[in-house]
Amino acid sequence: MSAPTPGAAELLARAEALAPGLRTAALATERARRVSNEAVAALKSAGLFRLLQPPRYGGFGHDLEHLVHIGAALGRACGSTAWVYTVFTAHALHVGMFGQSAQDDVWGEDQDALVASSYAPAGEGRPAGSASAGSGPIRAAATSRPGS
Repeated sequence: MSAPTPGAAELLARAEALAPGLRTAALATERARRVSNEAVAALKSAGLFRLLQPPRYGGFGHDLEHLVHIGAALGRACGSTAWVYTVFTAHALHVGMFGQSAQDDVWGEDQDALVASSYAPAGEGRPAGSASAGSGPIRAAATSRPGS
């Protein structure tokens, strides 16, 4: 039997529990110009990267709103760690929107796999009432792994 899915409040509490250590390491993180493997391991151990990951791959399937709250809690301790956390975690949501085959490619053998990419939106934006609209391609530019 699998462990129960932690609620968003529990995951936020886990992030807040990591904050003192992240705060202590923030200057070293900035000087190194990268988030340490130890910080990434702590986020993984706390289950935070699984926030938006589909449940069929061991994720928790929570809403994007909770990423903002957890990212802010981490950011109060270390902005760099929060940035890396939100990029990886948001990309789990993106991968979860792909077809089953693509999701299997990412998480089929390793449910702890992290995915990130950059993209370069191109095209033209225009006001559309109280929002905005646009057209044009979005091209993937790169992918990355922690520590690379």
